[in-house]
Amino acid sequence: MKTKNNKKESLILFCGLPATLKTYLSVRLSGRLGYAYLPTRAMGTIVNEITRNTLYQNRVNRYTELAKVVHSALSFGANVVIDGGFPTLESRNMVLKKTNPNKVIIIHCICDNDTR
Repeated sequence: MKTKNNKKESLILFCGLPATLKTYLSVRLSGRLGYAYLPTRAMGTIVNEITRNTLYQNRVNRYTELAKVVHSALSFGANVVIDGGFPTLESRNMVLKKTNPNKVIIIHCICDNDTR
């Protein structure tokens, strides 16, 4: 994908891993490559009154807003690293569905309890 100024925008999306390690890796990579860094973050306070559906809807809203930011940044020619927190393929697809698949790298890491 090229923008009017001939820059090639790309997206690197981290998912999996324990949060601290994922954040460390994504921040280091974005800094070394000169990419914009976009963290996802928890939304709202979890209390007894929050139902499963409310929590799910909060996550959907968060990933929808993140997708808007990512697509805006990419449309301006930015290169972006996302510190994911995507629990499902469905949540990742909110960001990925409008993104050129040839310009996306998904880093999905899983580690055992000893590594954590």
